Amino acid sequence: MKEAVKIAITTGEKNIIRSISVEYCKLLIDAKEGEKALEFINGLPKEISKIPRIKFLKAYAALQTGDLQEVEKFFQNRIVIPDIREGEVSLTDLWFEMWTQRIAKRENIPVDDKLRKRVQNDFPSPSYIDFRQSTKI
Repeated sequence: MKEAVKIAITTGEKNIIRSISVEYCKLLIDAKEGEKALEFINGLPKEISKIPRIKFLKAYAALQTGDLQEVEKFFQNRIVIPDIREGEVSLTDLWFEMWTQRIAKRENIPVDDKLRKRVQNDFPSPSYIDFRQSTKI
């Protein structure tokens, strides 16, 4: 995938670069390779790294590396992701995981189901990021 991105960059086709970059970042994040994802994103051309979906993936990669300030900055900037779909939970997952890690560090407690439930109750996601389709929001 990384080689495919390099080839796409040489062609200058922004839609292809964007699509392949997003997929490659997702693969790295799914493989828990947040550091590699950040390195990749930081090496992208500026016009690609400014794409909202890439900014979101950068925040997710930052979460994996423990950089909660970068994740919080993403939410503070209220970045609109135009290709988000109704029912997508990625933004709320990022929100809840940010708070879970923050509370675990602050209180020196393990991340477990009890903490995750507490976070969902105590730190509800803002409406502007909540695209879940649920009657229990």
